[in-house]
Amino acid sequence: MTSGTRGETDPGEPPPAAVPPHAEDLRLVRAARLGDERALATLVERLACVRQFLAARNQRLGAPIEREELADLVQEVVMAVWVRLDDYGGWAALETWVYPFCVHKLQNALAKRRRRGDVLTTEEGEVLEAAPEPTRESPVDVERLNAALDRLGPPKSEVVRLRHFEGLEFDAIARRFQVPLETAKTWYYRGLKSLRAMLGEAGGVA
Repeated sequence: MTSGTRGETDPGEPPPAAVPPHAEDLRLVRAARLGDERALATLVERLACVRQFLAARNQRLGAPIEREELADLVQEVVMAVWVRLDDYGGWAALETWVYPFCVHKLQNALAKRRRRGDVLTTEEGEVLEAAPEPTRESPVDVERLNAALDRLGPPKSEVVRLRHFEGLEFDAIARRFQVPLETAKTWYYRGLKSLRAMLGEAGGVA
């Protein structure tokens, strides 16, 4: 006999599945994988972020990768993303999920040049090494981080995103928010502390 109370859930039924915060992106990806032409066209437009990510990161490193090679990297990233689309769960924006693939391909291209004798360093003098290839779990980790950042809220979430996902220095972040440098740093470190509490010891924030 079922209860007449409206809104009650049968205790024997499984709880409803959590709806990912970027469910619309997930629907787009699934439709594209099924061959929907409009979804495919939209997905191609969204993947233009790959070129933007690679170009911006390459520029911040002093543009060591030339235009022709960068164009090849764009195609490699898009292919890698396409192969792994079934892993996308909608827990982060599609562009956020794509970003680690860009880092992997660019860093490995730089590492190949270093092995040929071209020693490449960042502005801080750090020697660039190959980045680990994204595994099935690594994009999910990024999605979890992005979900935690959504809960964290601005301005701390925005500062962490700018620092980690876009690689901006603190002075650039301070200028963007029009706040003192120390304020930007305070927001960042307090944000990291909150994120670590949300994600636990293995939260994945360096």
